[in-house]
Amino acid sequence: MSAIAGKRILVVEDEPLVAALLEEMLLDLGLCVVGPAYSVGKALELAERAALDGAVLDVNIRSKDVDPIADVLRSRGVPFVLATGYGAAAARARQVQVIEKPYTRDVLAAALTAMLGAGCDQQGPPPEDSPSHGESPTRTLAAENLSGQGGRQADGGPPR
Repeated sequence: MSAIAGKRILVVEDEPLVAALLEEMLLDLGLCVVGPAYSVGKALELAERAALDGAVLDVNIRSKDVDPIADVLRSRGVPFVLATGYGAAAARARQVQVIEKPYTRDVLAAALTAMLGAGCDQQGPPPEDSPSHGESPTRTLAAENLSGQGGRQADGGPPR
């Protein structure tokens, strides 16, 4: 069993298909998914109240910056990574770990392992030699994931 298995990860992503793919990757890694949150408001609610071990935040949610969510997570000592399709340079200026879209399960796993091993110490991007190539596995997406009713447990069952 991996060192990150069973950890509760908040997913903040406004694109339902990307959120569903991320959720499937996290579940495949043995993680519990909190969310996904498709809006800054919902993300703030979860960031403030949910039991969390970490988070994956899209940089922009419906054209709104995720800094308020990041601030709440930092105040609670919850580590996070930023996912961006806009280029990692801008996100790295925030001195947090960044993964560039599209990312693979291996890149996500490496980022989460580094993040969770570092705790709340956000020390910047992963090493240059971390995995960054490979095919993304084909996924069958459940209708519930696309409608925003995610939140399945690591065992694939409904939220408890």
